[in-house]
Amino acid sequence: MFMLLLAGITLTSTAISWWNGKRLDDVNTEIEALEAELAAIHGAHERKTAALIRPYLVQLVKMFERELAMRSEIASELERAHARARQILKARFGARESASFRQMMLEIELARGRVTAERAYLQTTAQYIRTLFGEVPAQLPTVAWLEMPADYPCEGAVISLPHGLRGRLQNYTVEAEAFDGRGVFYAVDHEARFARIGSAKVKLLDAARGSGGEPLTATVVRLDNNEAQLQMQDATLRLPLGRHEGQWIKPGAELEVFADGWTLTDVLGDSRSHSLPVRLHPRISGLEEYWWPVALGISDEHIPLIHQMWDYFQTPAIQDRPWHIYENDDGRLVFQLGRYALVTEADAEQRCFRLLDALEARESPEDVLRCYVALTPVLIGSTDEELANRNRFQSFVCALNEERLGQREAARQRQVALHLRKLSLVYREQQLYLEQSASCGFLPGQVEENGRKVTGLLGSQGVPGWLKDALGEQGSPRLRAVGRDRVWPLQSFKLLDAQLGICEFILDTHKRMSEAEINPFDLFRLELVREGNQKETLSKALEKAITGDFVAPSVHNAIFTLSPEPGETLNLGQDAVLQVLASREPVVAVWGPPGAGKTTTLVQWLKTLFPEQAPHLWPRILITGPTHVAVTKLIEDLLEAAEYLRPVTVRYGKQDKISEALEPNWHQIKVDALSAGDAEISPQLHEAWLSLLKSRKGREAASRWTFRDKLIHGATCTGMARTDFALLKEPFDCVIVDEAGKAFAAELMIPAAIARRVVLVGDHNQLPPTVTTDVLDERIGYTLPLAEVETLLRKNFFQELYEGLGPQAKGMLTVQYRMHENIGDLVSTLFYQKQLTSHRKAGNWSLTDARALFVDFSKMQNYRHRKAGTGDTPNSLVNSTERAALYQLLNALHKRVSAARVSLKLLVICPYKGQLEIVARDTADKHYAFQLSVATVDAVQGGEADMVILLMTRASGDTQFLLDRHRLNVALSRARDSVIILGHLDCLAAGGAGPMAELIAAGRAKNSLKVISLPDRAKFSKDLVPAVFPVSTASAI
Repeated sequence: MFMLLLAGITLTSTAISWWNGKRLDDVNTEIEALEAELAAIHGAHERKTAALIRPYLVQLVKMFERELAMRSEIASELERAHARARQILKARFGARESASFRQMMLEIELARGRVTAERAYLQTTAQYIRTLFGEVPAQLPTVAWLEMPADYPCEGAVISLPHGLRGRLQNYTVEAEAFDGRGVFYAVDHEARFARIGSAKVKLLDAARGSGGEPLTATVVRLDNNEAQLQMQDATLRLPLGRHEGQWIKPGAELEVFADGWTLTDVLGDSRSHSLPVRLHPRISGLEEYWWPVALGISDEHIPLIHQMWDYFQTPAIQDRPWHIYENDDGRLVFQLGRYALVTEADAEQRCFRLLDALEARESPEDVLRCYVALTPVLIGSTDEELANRNRFQSFVCALNEERLGQREAARQRQVALHLRKLSLVYREQQLYLEQSASCGFLPGQVEENGRKVTGLLGSQGVPGWLKDALGEQGSPRLRAVGRDRVWPLQSFKLLDAQLGICEFILDTHKRMSEAEINPFDLFRLELVREGNQKETLSKALEKAITGDFVAPSVHNAIFTLSPEPGETLNLGQDAVLQVLASREPVVAVWGPPGAGKTTTLVQWLKTLFPEQAPHLWPRILITGPTHVAVTKLIEDLLEAAEYLRPVTVRYGKQDKISEALEPNWHQIKVDALSAGDAEISPQLHEAWLSLLKSRKGREAASRWTFRDKLIHGATCTGMARTDFALLKEPFDCVIVDEAGKAFAAELMIPAAIARRVVLVGDHNQLPPTVTTDVLDERIGYTLPLAEVETLLRKNFFQELYEGLGPQAKGMLTVQYRMHENIGDLVSTLFYQKQLTSHRKAGNWSLTDARALFVDFSKMQNYRHRKAGTGDTPNSLVNSTERAALYQLLNALHKRVSAARVSLKLLVICPYKGQLEIVARDTADKHYAFQLSVATVDAVQGGEADMVILLMTRASGDTQFLLDRHRLNVALSRARDSVIILGHLDCLAAGGAGPMAELIAAGRAKNSLKVISLPDRAKFSKDLVPAVFPVSTASAI
């Protein structure tokens, strides 16, 4: 501007202001006025617009709220459906759920995820719209906002993000895991606005949601216990193997497998901590997609009927139905649709189902497969046959066979589980009866010793009978005092006034507990601690088995899918049994007849598991059984053969059950050692430590800490369930159950639940589980008929396991080393179908006239039994004539053994306890030249003697108990060198039938048994003794 002036160029003030970009003051004033007026106009417009918009937004929010309420109702319904489905799975009677049911679970879970996401979206969006009340938004919400965006985080939803993920999505923090542009949402937390997304699980979800025909390619990692573990990226898959698949599937191989009904929890869970079940073939049942085409081979005579049927099959009411596929009574495969049933057989050569007959359909059986399959008629021998596409026949047949096998397994699982569920009910009712019949009310009166010593009044008139009986037994009764919040075991109990029912007891509590903590005035009942806890343990074990709560699914599956038909035993002899033990079968059963060396065989196998020079390879095992005798015997023999294993061995149980040889390994010695210490260093800490060790949780923790490095644990089946043993906390690589034939089903389930592998050893032809009369008391009030209860309890589950396992999972020891051949062959013929051979064949025996003798009292009129037992068996049978004959034999044997100067062990077996009590009493003070034992049949299994004398006692009447084959087997097979049976042959072999008649016939046929028939007025010294013992005795043994 200055240069313009120098040049003589002048501008008006207005031009100069414009040049400088400035307005005149009056212009600025006018502009301000106009802007103010415009702002007023806009304000009025916004207020008017906001007033118009508000009702719209309010109505829109109400619509969101209605939608939200509807989603909440749907969510509640889905939650109930999901809870019901989970309940069905939990109490599924042990059956493998159908893949269709599990796929239904998947759809419910996906629906839950979606409705939960929609609720979160609707709620968040409605809250945002409320913030717009009174404003004019830049973007006005519309009803389209009711639809949840496709990329909104939703559990189980699959989305594609071609441009990748940028950290936040729909205002959610999203963590990506190996995301390649297509992934599935999981771990969605709508409250925290957080979700994860990953691509690795998409294939799994696609396979789970598909119809079962989408294959997954996975690599076999290892084979273990009839299963193949496969790996597909980060997912671990589990493929059950049949006998044939195990022969061609090897580690490293790539397989195409199919999802076997996965839930969303299965798919989205941690794939490293659990495995997903797969199958080799796609499913056919429960699918809504067609298998097409599957050839139906027909002949000329079938053509007219096929035309008629196919017209019917194409009617709208029929064409969309699935075929019902099942086996008829002849084992033929039937395809049924509507009113027609096609009877076929698979023709592998022609790759078709050959039509055998077409029938008017009957009602389909319950166990049918429902499948959409496009059967395509093909005329055998025609041009159509050559052109027909039969590529899917083989895969359809394989899938069909796998589905039918799974169906049979599921049915078998339901049968086994129903049996166990009934047993569980029986044990629960026994427990309830014990609790109610051995308890009484209690009213506290005086409290001393800080609440531990309590004096009070029994809530009954005087002392109840159960308490009198308990106090009258040897040792202190196990009692407990029950309060509303706590139950205290009693350290001591004393009756102060029996007539009034006044008693005094001391509670077994921690010494540091105060009276307020003990609260003794809260006590209201006294109970006898009996088998109720054990019944509860057995019931819980059965429930765990039913619901599949096992460490190893393969063990559970093997137990619950046993064949209903007894399978043949192919593995005979010790070498074959050792191969079975060394196999990878999850459940193995060994049949060990008497004297067959089952303990020796087990020790030989166990030593291979514990090589002395490679302790890093040693497994963690449990040796258990229904009795302490069985557990002790196996552990003692193992440590005798492998002393180097003693430091890693621990034996659990009460002190009176621990043998001298295993006392250094007794668990209590190890736990008690923790109580030692210098109390003077910290008396308070030491006292607190001792108090902790007296509590159940403290002892449990001490056991876990003390025995964490032990590898061989020994306890009975029920004893191992004690919480302070802590044996149920960690799985075992292998569990060996000895004498499994004497264990109840529930007892076997306790160790099986924590085992990766189970070895059962027993003999179902010897004594079954012992069922006492007190559990068959009608006063218990069983829901089931008493006869059914008895059948359930007496059923030998080991026998069912052994017979139902495949031939590769079982074996029989077939050589016995105890009995001489003359006795062993009789036992083999009567009880083991002549499969048991005898190792001892030679040797002289001159102590008795024959190694097997039957003394027949049938002609003696005074050989009579009567009910005159003693002690707790007043109705048991006794026979004075039989006892007199026995005493004559014992006296004669004493003289001959004394003269021969040999060592002899004699066992007298009395099936009837009344006869046993008298014989035991009469011989107690005798000083025979031989070792004499008197016992019932139930007490001698596992024992043996040089000679056995069996007293049959009964002279007439029902012989079912006496001639029970299991009991006879045990009695006869205790004898090493000689067995003498005293009995009434006409009674025991009435009609020439039964096991005693078979014994006599077999013995006579082999010339190994002698029958001594006594005359009516027999003189035992004249007619019996000389017949049993030869005149001269050379060498007896």
